Amino acid sequence: MNFIVKNIFIWSLKIIVVGLFLLFSLSNIFPATSSNISNSKDFSNNILFKKDTSKQIRKKINSVFVKYSKFSNGTVDLDSGKVIVCLFSLDCDHCQETNKTLNELKKKYTNFPSVYILALGDESEVDNFFTVGGGKFPYLIIKPEEFFPLLNKANYPPRLVVMDNGNLIGDFINFEKIDTTELMKTIAK
Repeated sequence: MNFIVKNIFIWSLKIIVVGLFLLFSLSNIFPATSSNISNSKDFSNNILFKKDTSKQIRKKINSVFVKYSKFSNGTVDLDSGKVIVCLFSLDCDHCQETNKTLNELKKKYTNFPSVYILALGDESEVDNFFTVGGGKFPYLIIKPEEFFPLLNKANYPPRLVVMDNGNLIGDFINFEKIDTTELMKTIAK
């Protein structure tokens, strides 16, 4: 009888230790609580944009987009900092809808990364694209022979690439409507 009670006690302690370990582990992985997530437009208070001091800054590398620097707003280094590079066709409905969603996110979240568009089309299509798309981002029209290889594994545009110092941290392809939750998780990486 003493042996059974001793084993029950030992197993109970093991279960408590494992439970406490899991509790502390999960609280570090999922630290979000109602007290630290706000509904404000400022992402700096939101867990998605809290800086993780345990992560090192990604080393700057040259991405496939490094040669594209002359955008409608001036010269840009796409391999510097966190950016979203969009491959859009100016006559694509899904691209216009994605542009609209990105504009809404940019207005809603102050820490949203800069967005740059590599576009397939003609300069005469630009105004209509951005009017329908709900706002304008810096763009660069590129030739079809450059555009299509940049789609990479995507069967068709739009393609969104999230980069940090030239490092690919997210690639969204073959979608009709961008998954904003996944996009925001990727941006937070």
